[in-house]
Amino acid sequence: MEQTLHPQQALQGETSSLTAFVPRYGLIAAETTRRLSGAALPQHGPLSRIEHALRRMARFATHMQMVAAILLFGTALPVSRILTAEVSVPLGIALRTAIATLVFLPFLWAKRGELQSLERGDWVVSLLVGCSLLAVSGLMLCSTRLAPCSAICAVTSLTPVVTAIGAIIIFRDRPRLRQLLWILAAAASSLILRFLCTRSTDALQELEWLALGIAFSVLAICCEAGGILLCKFATHRLDPLTLAALSTGLAAIVAVPLAWAHAGGDHWLQLSPRAALAALWWGAGGLALGTSLWYRALASTTATTAAAFLSALPFVTFGLSWLMQ
Repeated sequence: MEQTLHPQQALQGETSSLTAFVPRYGLIAAETTRRLSGAALPQHGPLSRIEHALRRMARFATHMQMVAAILLFGTALPVSRILTAEVSVPLGIALRTAIATLVFLPFLWAKRGELQSLERGDWVVSLLVGCSLLAVSGLMLCSTRLAPCSAICAVTSLTPVVTAIGAIIIFRDRPRLRQLLWILAAAASSLILRFLCTRSTDALQELEWLALGIAFSVLAICCEAGGILLCKFATHRLDPLTLAALSTGLAAIVAVPLAWAHAGGDHWLQLSPRAALAALWWGAGGLALGTSLWYRALASTTATTAAAFLSALPFVTFGLSWLMQ
């Protein structure tokens, strides 16, 4: 005889089947959120392989963004030398930030509502990030005029070490052994770069100027490491592209009046075509595009991982400088 279920029992049976079916799709959203937040994924289950594949793809995309950003940052020094051969350092930096701000201007206009709702602390952090950009550019350009390339490369190769130490102390990062070995190898690479730059030692300056140039480069790596750590902190609250655009715009607000007071308005347009192209690339490519990629990648990874990728920057800079001679 066919058994007849009570309506309440039938409803319970359908409900139990639905609750067993729906979580399979809710799990996708939950684990996607967990993947983006960096939490651990389950080791077993029907979706674990897909989830781990998505994690690896996201990590690979982040690393590729860092590689592209390092290549763009590597063009900064050789391109900036072309520009500052015709203009002063403050004017060159002002042109760089002004061009990058013009590139970001449509994005800033589209985000004007979000910018109005930012808290005072967000503006302060963005201003500090922008000031770190100005400090690194100015100090490095001044140091290259006072000290040989060998000494500057030896100092700047320590930037990943300073960044990694700051990440471990401030953010409690737990770097992997291979990351630490890579960062230590980058510190040792300063000796290699010193031998590669032996031609610059033929024109050694006086000891006072050499010490001043090294001091400028030490301040530059401290500002660069501090800027990376500030960016990592700021991306917890701000969108990476918003941070890149806002910090660059605030840097231009600081740099342009200082350059105008230093050089006046006579030299802004008196550039050769080669220097004008250098200024355009230094601002639009090296700063606008480079910081956009770097900040987006930094928001998705640890500061120690960023330091490991940053260790390749001296080699990229040296190689591009040799190619552009």
